[in-house]
Amino acid sequence: MKLKTVYICQKCNYETSKWTGKCPQCEAWNSFTEDVVNVGKSQLSKTPRALKVQAASPTSLNNTSLEIKKFLCGIKEFDRVMGEGIVPGSLTLLSGEPGIGKSTLTLQIANNLAKSRNTLLISGEESIDQITSRAKRLELKEKNLTAINEFNLETILETIKKEKH
Repeated sequence: MKLKTVYICQKCNYETSKWTGKCPQCEAWNSFTEDVVNVGKSQLSKTPRALKVQAASPTSLNNTSLEIKKFLCGIKEFDRVMGEGIVPGSLTLLSGEPGIGKSTLTLQIANNLAKSRNTLLISGEESIDQITSRAKRLELKEKNLTAINEFNLETILETIKKEKH
């Protein structure tokens, strides 16, 4: 993947490779923002400005008939902290100092979830060998648990789509 920095006028979407104070197209001052685009051969690449946007349909927060089904991961304290389970489609960020066990905890959660469903662990930092070594040390053996080492969002999304079928 090859990235290129471009500057885009927020008034008229004029694009240039160098920042300029005044847009040569619409003559607006200080209207350029920096963006990074993929100029490689990836067919999947779409920058946010190239995506088609549609209005969302808001949901009333007072809807008492709304039932949220959550996944329990089997680690009692983690499930409690997550509000009695993980909400499907949610995103949770685990943060902390290096070496405190974030990757180990994530692997244990993924293994527990794999007891009842296919589970894909995506690591942008650790290699498959590191993850496999940790799984062996923890004696985790769920067959429905798979992993990839990837940080490119487009590749991750395509992998998820492929693995769902």
